[in-house]
Amino acid sequence: MKKILFTFCYFFLFSNLVSAEPQHDTIVLKTKKVIEGNLIYADEEWVKIRQGANKILLISKEDIFAIQRSKPTEGYIRYSKIRLGRSALEVASKTFANASKTKFVSLVGAVHIADQAYYTQLQDILDSHDVVLFEGVGSVSNEDLSQWTPPTSAEKEEELSGKKHFQQSYHRSDASSNLDLLTTLQTYIGQFLDLSFQKDGLNYARSWWKPADVSIEELQELMAKKGVGFLDILSMASSKDLEQQANQIYASLLGNLSGILLGKSWSVALKETFAELLATQMMMMESSSKDDSKKSVGQLMEVLILCRNDKAFKCTKEVMTVPQVKTIAVFYGAGHNNDLEKRLVEEGFELCKEEWLLAWDIKDESVSVSEEPTDEDSDH
Repeated sequence: MKKILFTFCYFFLFSNLVSAEPQHDTIVLKTKKVIEGNLIYADEEWVKIRQGANKILLISKEDIFAIQRSKPTEGYIRYSKIRLGRSALEVASKTFANASKTKFVSLVGAVHIADQAYYTQLQDILDSHDVVLFEGVGSVSNEDLSQWTPPTSAEKEEELSGKKHFQQSYHRSDASSNLDLLTTLQTYIGQFLDLSFQKDGLNYARSWWKPADVSIEELQELMAKKGVGFLDILSMASSKDLEQQANQIYASLLGNLSGILLGKSWSVALKETFAELLATQMMMMESSSKDDSKKSVGQLMEVLILCRNDKAFKCTKEVMTVPQVKTIAVFYGAGHNNDLEKRLVEEGFELCKEEWLLAWDIKDESVSVSEEPTDEDSDH
């Protein structure tokens, strides 16, 4: 039963692969003052760091001597213990610039179920880009993006205000009905956890939002070439490393559910468990690709991640050639972005901005905590 639960959860959430543990960062000021918390924003001029539940410090880069992280800046999702009774699943948006600062590519991590507040914030971030390249297996477009003409500022404003309506021109693959069951499961789980489904939380009807994914037929062809299928995920339950990680998740589930006896709600317990599951998946993918006895799993992930990234990066390079396009958002499941980041770096792009968004804000109302400052303090 334990293995079945673990395997189902893994299959349901595999596209949001992430780095593994809560992250706590340290900022050392030139005055030698030390500030600890969770880094939530950084660009060439400013840094924001969260301390405790609500206190956020805005610090000028000029006043900072060093930024120390508990681990390297990797991954696009993290599970953070903010304080007793409150935790969060956070998703990164990282922006990279070319050497001449003429093209900016934002890798915006996606989670398929989240708080509506997260999708509202995400909509504003994505809409601010000149073009958004989004994932969606089965949504097929043969458009040559190097020949695309972006909307003018006035046309874009008309769409955003609702004065002008746009209908996406891509068509659904004939085999896309194979995904209906997974979509239904995601929707039901989202409803059970009081979370919104990505397709409902975001408005894709924008002329500058472009599909950048493979069709179902292309995905099936790639999998056939590798000799793998979705059922290969079931074999992961027999991997020793993954068995140990499954035990840890199972123990976490029991620990969270035991809190119900102390007043914790089912919703909070399950959200914490699913958030921790998301925060261990990158480690699981790495283990599966290194397990020689389970090469098929690594090949499956190569298709699901790397081969689809080939299409996303091809579209990114096409749209870079459009003179009017300066800012590009690649909106893909968070597990895709480490590889996409590597490809950008190889093309000479450098990180210039990093922002962490609260996807799941998990609050245990049974825990009594003294109020903390809610204003954004300045320390510069």
